[in-house]
Amino acid sequence: MKRNLNKLWPACLVAANLFVAACGQESGQTAADKSAQDQQAQKISEFGHYEGYSQARFDGWVTTSTYITTRDGTRLAADISRPANNGVMTDEALPVLWTYSRYHRQWEDGVPNIASNPILQHLAKHGYVIVCVNVRGGGASFGRYEGLFSAPETRDAYDVIDWLSKQDFSDGNVGMYGLSYMGISQYMAASTKHPALKAITPENGYFNFYDAIRHGGILHEDQVKTWGEGTQYLDKVRKPRPVDADTDGFLAAAAVTEHETNFDPISPLQTARFRDSTAPEFDWFKDMPSSVNAAVNESGVAIYHLGAWHDPYTTDTLLHYYNYHGPQKMAFGPWAHEANNDAEAAERDKVYGTEMLRWFDYWLKGINNGVMDGPEIHVAEVDTMRESWTWMPMPNFPLDSQRVSYFFDQSAAENADHLLSTQLPEKSAAAEYQVNLDTTTGTATRWDSNFGEPALYPDMTENDARSLTFTSPPFEEDLVIAGIPLVKMYLSASTPDADVYAVLEEVDGNGRSHYITEGNLRVSLRKESEAPWNVLDIPWHRAYEEDQQMLTPGEVVEINFDILPVVYRINKGNRLRVAIMGADKDNMEAPPFPDALLSVKTGGEQASQISLPVLPQ
Repeated sequence: MKRNLNKLWPACLVAANLFVAACGQESGQTAADKSAQDQQAQKISEFGHYEGYSQARFDGWVTTSTYITTRDGTRLAADISRPANNGVMTDEALPVLWTYSRYHRQWEDGVPNIASNPILQHLAKHGYVIVCVNVRGGGASFGRYEGLFSAPETRDAYDVIDWLSKQDFSDGNVGMYGLSYMGISQYMAASTKHPALKAITPENGYFNFYDAIRHGGILHEDQVKTWGEGTQYLDKVRKPRPVDADTDGFLAAAAVTEHETNFDPISPLQTARFRDSTAPEFDWFKDMPSSVNAAVNESGVAIYHLGAWHDPYTTDTLLHYYNYHGPQKMAFGPWAHEANNDAEAAERDKVYGTEMLRWFDYWLKGINNGVMDGPEIHVAEVDTMRESWTWMPMPNFPLDSQRVSYFFDQSAAENADHLLSTQLPEKSAAAEYQVNLDTTTGTATRWDSNFGEPALYPDMTENDARSLTFTSPPFEEDLVIAGIPLVKMYLSASTPDADVYAVLEEVDGNGRSHYITEGNLRVSLRKESEAPWNVLDIPWHRAYEEDQQMLTPGEVVEINFDILPVVYRINKGNRLRVAIMGADKDNMEAPPFPDALLSVKTGGEQASQISLPVLPQ
C-alpha cells in the first residue's frame, strides 16, 4: 500500500538518460556530446538525493575558539571549524554556517558540535566553515541572559553575522543551522536584516510562545520546569569550556559570575496565565518569531523550514511557512524533536543533510542545482508510530483535502468503549466522565523530546481505561490522515472550569493502542477570536483575562480546538480511537478543578465530533 516516491524518481531519471543516450548515438552523436551527456547523467538534485553538483573537497576540519565582541562590549564565545585536508586547514575564503546556542558548546549539552554531527561534517567537507556561538549569558559568553530571544540577544546576532562575514576565512556569505532554541534564533537573526545572511535552515522551533507553551491555556509544566532547571544548571554550576586563548580558564570563570542573575523562566511562565498577563521581566508579546514576523519578511532571506511529526512545535513549523512570503521550502520528518533511534537518525542525517547542502549550495555558493524547482513541501507519511515511513511531495500542506467527520456516539458501547462513527447519531445523548487525575500520555512524550529524551509512547490501552474513549469499527481500507484534525465538542461540567484533552490513537489487531497525536483546551478560554497572523483556519483562542468565561455547572457549551498536525496511515483492519482526558499528570499543569464531572453531548444538534483531513486512496 506504500508509495515509495524516492525509489520511483531516480528510476525515471535513469530511464530518461538511457533514452537520450540511445537517440544521440543514432543521430551521429560526437564523443564530446556523449561525454557531456554522461556527466549530466551523473547529476541528480531532488529531495533527499544530490549528486554531481558539489564535491567533498576536504577530508576533515580544524576547530579553534575565540571571543566575538558585540557593539556594547559583550564577549561571546565561539567555536570555528574550518575545512581541512590532512589536518591542515584551508586558507580559502568560504561561506560560513553558524548556530546561535543558548547552551554550552560541547555536544553533550545538546549543541550540534561538528565532532559528533554527521550533517555538519558533511557540510564542512563540501567547503563550509561551521561556527557555534553562545548567546550572552550562556556557556563561556559574558553578559546576563535577559530572557528567551531578548532584544539584546537578537541585536548581538546582527553583530555576529557582521563579524563572520568580514573574517579572512569568510567569502561574505552567511547561513544558519540548528534546531529548537537554535532554530528559533535563526528567525530572530533574520529579523535584523543583515545583508550577509542569505539562507537559514531552522528546525523544530516555535512561532508564538504562548501558543507553544500554554496551548489552549494549559501550561506545559514539566517541559518548562525541566528546561528552566537545566539551563540554570548550565549557567551557574557546570563549568563551560574556555576559548583557546583562555588557557587558565580565568575568562570562562569570570563569564559565569555574570550569569548569577540570569532570567529564570519557571516562575514567570507559571504566573502569566493569560496572553495579556505580565510577570517580572516577561510578557507574551515580545521577543519571539511572531513578534518580528514583519521584519523577517522584509529580510527576504531564503528559509528551509524543517519539522517533525512528533515534535512539540509541529503546528508552529506550518505557521512559520504560511506567514513568510520570501523564498522557502518545508519538510516534515517522522521523528520527534530529535531522532529517537538509529534508523531515524540515519534517515534524518541523510535527508536533512542532503537538503541543507542543496539549499546552501544554491543560496550561498550560487550553484544552479534546481533546488527551488519542483514541490516546495515534502512530508513523511508515518505508518504505526514511526515503524515505517514514506516521503512524498505535496503542492501545499495542509492540503485542501477531503474532511471526514467522525461523530462521538455513546449509544453503542463495548466494555465502556463508545462508538466513533461517520454516521451522525440520530438521538441526542450524553456520555459522562469523571476526571481521573492519573491519566497521562506518558513520561517519554513529544514534550520530553524537547529536552533530549526519546518520544517513545507506551501502549495507551491502560490509559484509555481511565479515559472517555470513542472507537471506530475496523477500517475496510487504509486511511491516511493528512493535516490538522479539529475537535468540536458540546459539554457541561459540574465545576466552574475544566481541562479537556483529545488523544488520537490507532488500535491494532492485537488490541494495542498506538499514540498518533493530540490537542487540548481549558474550557474557560474557549472564546474564539481572529488571529493577528495566518493560523490556517485553526480555532484561535486569544486567551486574554477578559476572555475567560467560567462555567455554570450543568451549562452546555461548545468548544473547538485543534489537534497537532500529522500525516499518518491507519492500516486496513485497525481502528481509530479518540481518548478524552481531563488531565495529563506527567506533562501538564493540574486542572483548575480536579473533581470535575464532564458530560459530553452526542448526536442530534449537539453532536460532538472530530473532523479528519484525509487523503483520497
